[in-house]
Amino acid sequence: MALRRWSFRGHRIELEVLGPLFFVLEVDGQTRAKLPRGEASEVLLELDGERLRFAVRGDADFTLSLGTARVHPVTEFIDLVPVPPLATCAEHPVAPAAVVCGRCGRFACVGCASPDGVRCAECCEPADGAEASAQREERIWQLIVFVAAVLGVVLVLAMLR
Repeated sequence: MALRRWSFRGHRIELEVLGPLFFVLEVDGQTRAKLPRGEASEVLLELDGERLRFAVRGDADFTLSLGTARVHPVTEFIDLVPVPPLATCAEHPVAPAAVVCGRCGRFACVGCASPDGVRCAECCEPADGAEASAQREERIWQLIVFVAAVLGVVLVLAMLR
């Protein structure tokens, strides 16, 4: 049984435990690497002309990345749907579609597709770095305003006593 699964452009990548000492990395059912458990190690995978980096740190920290973009694990594999010849991107009508989103079924161009090539930008989770950073900054400001409001109420109540 797979410990973690990733999907990359229709390829099924799985990490399995092989006894107490090793992990096995499989791509489309073929063993690609045997990695020691409890140690930091890396493997470079070549898939469809792209170089993916798989990293293991300890027994619970696994990452698969394409350049600086992280390929997120999946709970189930999504089969790629062939893109019709004249399909265009839902966001950029002049750009040819490269992917049919595995979640919502919309067409996405190369720029809008997720790094794993199975989702459109809207369905890709989590949000990209800039959006995630903006959301995190907004939450921090909301927390600051909340704390300031609570402190203000406490000060007013203290002054009324």
